[in-house]
Amino acid sequence: MITLKYLKAFVTYRCSAECAHCIFNCSPKAEGVMDLGQFAQWWEEISQSGPLAIFEVHGGEPMLYADHVCQMIKIAKIGGAEERWVTTNCSWATTSHEAQVWVERLRDAGATRLQLSTDMFHLPFVPAAKIEYVIDACNEAQVAFRILCACPDGSPDLETTALLDEVLPEWGEKTDFFSIMFAGRANPGLLQLHGKDNGIPVGRCEEMICAATGSPRHPHGVEIDPFGNVLIANGICIGNANTGSLADILSEYDVEKHPIMKIIGTKGPMGLTELPEAEGFELRNGYHDRCQLCHEIRAYLRPRFPDVLKPGVRYWG
Repeated sequence: MITLKYLKAFVTYRCSAECAHCIFNCSPKAEGVMDLGQFAQWWEEISQSGPLAIFEVHGGEPMLYADHVCQMIKIAKIGGAEERWVTTNCSWATTSHEAQVWVERLRDAGATRLQLSTDMFHLPFVPAAKIEYVIDACNEAQVAFRILCACPDGSPDLETTALLDEVLPEWGEKTDFFSIMFAGRANPGLLQLHGKDNGIPVGRCEEMICAATGSPRHPHGVEIDPFGNVLIANGICIGNANTGSLADILSEYDVEKHPIMKIIGTKGPMGLTELPEAEGFELRNGYHDRCQLCHEIRAYLRPRFPDVLKPGVRYWG
């Protein structure tokens, strides 16, 4: 059973950018947008078990559907979510005035924080000026914000540091850095540039870092994508809220009955290579980390577990 405290809603996989590090393969060519009626129904179901600590709107670039985002934030506010975040690359901030208008609308809808994605991978698609417009608008509208930066090794690279110096001189207190994950579009492209051979990763996954929060046995967060897939980890599905009850999907989750999560939680990704269905999988001599191995073995296993290892947009090959 999942006692839900954190919900991330992927409004769309469509994005104004096509970043090299994107583990979701988002791009301007991606299709699909979350249905507001379905979302309202899901919220009604999960609200019966108490308020969420955090509701996050994500993508793709969710602000491509800005009115959708405002409505979802309103529903979450009325539904009692304590924190209501919007993660965006700021591509919509074409002018300082446009940034001010939409930041105020998000604030009035109930957004408590904007998460601004910018780094060496976003910069070719979204100039620094747009990030600066949104930061200024947040300060003017008194909306909290955090800057999110993906870096090859999780620490500031020179290009990202120069970008941050330009948009926010005191960026140190407002910025979170995280390592790129070699999945989706980042594999194999960035793997060749930034991947390291750290040997064969062993050990189980004690904490979920690629989607849900908590452990495989006791998660307290999920993602829902625009097609209703309920994801406990990136590319690991526990049900579809368009064809079944979200409340039932959460209450019926049992790690012992999930063919992938059970193994990840006890043996880690290496355990997946021991499955009969993994016969023929060619194990590398070394991997950057467990996440790289996990995604590669799951990509190989997808045809054998089509109802669990999805959606396809989160894999490659």
